[in-house]
Amino acid sequence: MQTFRILPVLTLLGAAHLILVIAGASYIDLSNLGPVGHALNYYGEMSGSNKSYGFFAPGVGAQARTRFEVIDAAGKSTLVSLERSSSHEADLRINNITNQLTANDGEEDTDDQDAARDLRRSVAASLAGKVFGRYREAQAVIVRVDEFDPVDMPEYRQGLRPKWEEIYQAKFVQDSGIMGVPL
Repeated sequence: MQTFRILPVLTLLGAAHLILVIAGASYIDLSNLGPVGHALNYYGEMSGSNKSYGFFAPGVGAQARTRFEVIDAAGKSTLVSLERSSSHEADLRINNITNQLTANDGEEDTDDQDAARDLRRSVAASLAGKVFGRYREAQAVIVRVDEFDPVDMPEYRQGLRPKWEEIYQAKFVQDSGIMGVPL
């Protein structure tokens, strides 16, 4: 008997929550409703129902990946990755570091471009050093950064497809005088 009394209340609360989700996704400001609006905004903040769900926006940025090509003394090349380490958190940290290789792309200020180029080169050299440390037989490491360029629905309908594009490449050669030190 209790279930039949609670069911309409739960249905009403669920419907009210969905209305607040729609209002949040539609950028409707409820604060102009006075104290009730402020209470609804507070509920929206606590439940997440007031979010605009921007991850569906057409301006979603590109994803980057870093690839490493190890070349040994015989000239044989092998593709390797720094990810897939001992923990998921370590992989996330490596991914965040490699994202620095795409930082400040397209800056207009010359000083910013120089700083971005220097940062990119430093991060790439550091990552290449880590690869040299893991692969002692390596004579050279080529660092390649690709960016995944998603397309929006109108572009997809026109036949365009998402793709990886190489945006950076650097080759680092082992200096036998310093590479003998464990990293």
